[in-house]
Order: sequence, then C-alpha cells, then structure tokens
Amino acid sequence: MFRKITSNRDPDKILGSELKKEFGVYFERAGSKSRQLLEKYPRQVFTAMVIAILFSGVLAFTVMREKQRPILQVKTSVQNTASGFGQIISTASALQSLWATQQQVDLLLKKDTLTHADSLTLNQALMQMESLRALLKKSRPNH
Repeated sequence: MFRKITSNRDPDKILGSELKKEFGVYFERAGSKSRQLLEKYPRQVFTAMVIAILFSGVLAFTVMREKQRPILQVKTSVQNTASGFGQIISTASALQSLWATQQQVDLLLKKDTLTHADSLTLNQALMQMESLRALLKKSRPNH
C-alpha cells in the first residue's frame, strides 16, 4: 500500500556528529579556557554569579514587574439597566439606518454614470453615514 522509503545517506553520519566534526574544535577550546578561568579565579566567578542572581531578582521585582490593572466593579441598578436597554435599542436603530444608507450608496456606486441628483444623494448619504458612525462611537461604552 505504501512505498518503502529508502535513503542513500550513511547511517553513521548524523547531524550531531557532523556538527561536532565541524565545530568541535571551537567548543573544546572554549571549554578548556573556561575551565582554566574557573580554576584560576573560583571565588571571583562565584561572586559574579551570586551578584548576577541578586541583580536579576531585583530587576524581576522592580523594573520588570507588570502593572496591576484595577479590577472594575460593576454596580448594577435599575436605572442603569433601563438606560442600558435604551442604549441598545438606539444603537440597533442607528445600525439599521447605517446599513440601509450603505445599501443606497452601494447601489449608486454600481451605476456607470451618475447624474447630478445621484451625486447629491450620494453626498447626503455619505454625510449621514459619518454622523451615524460618530453617534455609534459616542454610544459605545468605554473599556
């Protein structure tokens, strides 16, 4: 059902062995230099490591700390609920009006040529759309 996949690569050659063959000299040299440094200055290296850990801790708890956002407490009341429903209804009617105006603009823009009356209607519809968008932005609650 499935064809057997064969490969011509040498099974002894893998990525790790090839990288070791190519860059192994550099890693061995860096390892021997760091070993010499650690044997020669053990206290200084240890002190530098402790200072780096302390510095990292200070940064983690001061500079890198995320600012806590205040938790918004929602206070519900009958008056707010009633005004909320009124806002929903007015927003829905504004959206319906915006949609109808958008359809009118689309119909006008599909025409090959526009008459003077079409241009005036299009201009009035665009101004009405802008005022409806401004009204919708104003009625949107702040987050």
